[in-house]
Amino acid sequence: MTNVNNEGRKARLEKQVVEGFLPIYNKMTGGALWIERLGQPPEPDVLCRDERTGEENGVEVVSAYYDKDHARAEWEKARGRDTAGYQLTLPDREENIRVLAWVARNIRRKARNKYRVSGRLLLVVLTYSWRLYLCQEEKRVTRLRIPKRPPFDEIHLLSQWGELYQLFPERRWILR
Repeated sequence: MTNVNNEGRKARLEKQVVEGFLPIYNKMTGGALWIERLGQPPEPDVLCRDERTGEENGVEVVSAYYDKDHARAEWEKARGRDTAGYQLTLPDREENIRVLAWVARNIRRKARNKYRVSGRLLLVVLTYSWRLYLCQEEKRVTRLRIPKRPPFDEIHLLSQWGELYQLFPERRWILR
């Protein structure tokens, strides 16, 4: 039962991330994607339909935290459990480096997976960071390493503050 609840929470979060991502993405790219349904492995997390072309597009979602304790604290909070609050102890610069390192690891990990989708495949990495504004770490963000041949047509970095940066195939701001 617990695993089922956790999977439901995870799927809801993924859908919420895509719901927040699509309006920005559609506006800035001229796209017309809307959520069709949640994916079932090996499909990506969320399947979208392009209302202009009818093409199915997949969006894989992954979150980046400061560390495992931060991830655990966030998920415990989502489960409605009382937790001792996670505390940041390092200067912002160092904390930001930790989140961006998690981003890079997640991109590499997701790039090893095989996905089944008939159209384009996007990866959205959500940063769960209290004090990281991507625009303040632009130099580090633009230097994040992307695997040579990722299975994704596009990779985007989304901050919980609404900033959106495309890492692949181009490196560019979608929304600052």
